[in-house]
Amino acid sequence: MGSSKPLKGFVICCTSIDLKQRTEISTKATKLGAAYRSDFTKDVTHLIAGDFDTPKYKFAAKSRPDIKIMSSEWIPVLYESWVQGEDLDDGLLVDKHLLPTLFKCRVCLTNIGQPERSRIENYVLKHGGTFCPDLTRDVTHLIAGTSSGRKYEYALKWKINVVCVEWLWQSIQRNAVLEPQYFQLD
Repeated sequence: MGSSKPLKGFVICCTSIDLKQRTEISTKATKLGAAYRSDFTKDVTHLIAGDFDTPKYKFAAKSRPDIKIMSSEWIPVLYESWVQGEDLDDGLLVDKHLLPTLFKCRVCLTNIGQPERSRIENYVLKHGGTFCPDLTRDVTHLIAGTSSGRKYEYALKWKINVVCVEWLWQSIQRNAVLEPQYFQLD
């Protein structure tokens, strides 16, 4: 085995991870030297997230810029490398397993002209989101240039998050999906 406790000093918490996977993560993280918390305590250093629409994720995104938001594969992959005796670099695969900023976001646009429209679409894709040219009920965010039009009206009717483009830029800067309520058009 590699270094004795490569995650010593790390405090791991999960959100929106099913019980079987959460148990695997907590067991392996503990063997790697990390502490595991069921509750999001102030000492948590890494949040493993399966979705952005949870209280723990929202709190981390808004109030804890120091926290790294990780994919559920991180601990199992790191553990396997450790068991194989591989040299674990200083990064401990953290950068490789950071959750993409727009993970699980399905983004549509309205009232935004070219070339800005193409630029936004590229950034959505580059940061792990799905770009949806048409507004459907499974869209999570409608980025709107103005508060008018059919897509805008249907988004409100279907209770889809309607945000200004600043939501995208600030979410990318934070590396986390920020809450839409702070980025409404009005």
